[in-house]
Amino acid sequence: MNQMDKLDIAIVDDHQLFADAIKNVLPIYGNIKSIVTFNTGKQLYTHLETNSLDLILLDLGIRDGDNGFEILKEVKYRRPQIKIIVVSMHTQQEYVSKVQELGGNGYVPKDAGAKILKDVITSVFTADTFCNASSAAYCNPFNNLSPTENRIAKLIIKGKSNKEIADELSRSKETVDTHRKNIYRKLDVNSIVDFIKLSVKYGMVTDAVD
Repeated sequence: MNQMDKLDIAIVDDHQLFADAIKNVLPIYGNIKSIVTFNTGKQLYTHLETNSLDLILLDLGIRDGDNGFEILKEVKYRRPQIKIIVVSMHTQQEYVSKVQELGGNGYVPKDAGAKILKDVITSVFTADTFCNASSAAYCNPFNNLSPTENRIAKLIIKGKSNKEIADELSRSKETVDTHRKNIYRKLDVNSIVDFIKLSVKYGMVTDAVD
């Protein structure tokens, strides 16, 4: 899916007040086509019989019927293309690891802010890596770069031009131009200023000069 496509989103949480709260903050993401809420896995399964979804925000502590882990497993079996981000009060690593093992795409603590939720949603639709917002350096977008892209990114941080990078890596300038465009796309930046700001945020400037 293109990151600019409008998303059909479901929120599955048996606390309706919390489900409504997430629904109200989701417009911060912007690219939304529809949002539905469910209190049980059964309601979600019924919806999936006749409707498509791009993203499910899933609580683990569903009390009526299947719990969150079972819902995650069942949805990934039925519709593996649907992205699932768990939004849970549990932040223990064993919970995060199990969600990742079952094919979940991201993990967000319930006490996280709307900006973090937005970042995780963006990450799971622009990269193939699991995004864990309960980690201190959550969703580091530089982790999505290939080894070659990561090396070029560090040279860009050092102020090297594409021509200088090409000479240093024994590549053509056109190849470096392409890599740079891919790096910007993966990091969701449009300029060198935004690239450097992101590099500072995730500690890449220090790494690059070491």
